Amino acid sequence: MSEPLVVSISHRLGRDVAKERLEQGLDRIRGQLGAFVQNVDYRWDGYRLPFTVAAMRQQVTGTIEVFEDSVRVEITLPLLMRLLAGKIVGRVRQQATALLEKPPPR
Repeated sequence: MSEPLVVSISHRLGRDVAKERLEQGLDRIRGQLGAFVQNVDYRWDGYRLPFTVAAMRQQVTGTIEVFEDSVRVEITLPLLMRLLAGKIVGRVRQQATALLEKPPPR
């Protein structure tokens, strides 16, 4: 099994607001990935969100943990998808930062 990719994003929102922003953005992100993803499964457990994504006939697993001043995203990719690790990390960082910095759309 390969080492997980870890992305940490700082914020100044506090734990509850950061979690709320992530919750609001997950459906939107899920819609953006629709063409590439066959299945997404996630459920909050307090401030921790374990997830599984089926994409390109591969399974990606991970967790999102919300802390008072940061969010930590850990993703375990199958070997084939490790070739896309740089792009995946960049996209995760970009999306999470946008959700945590900008006010949610109304």
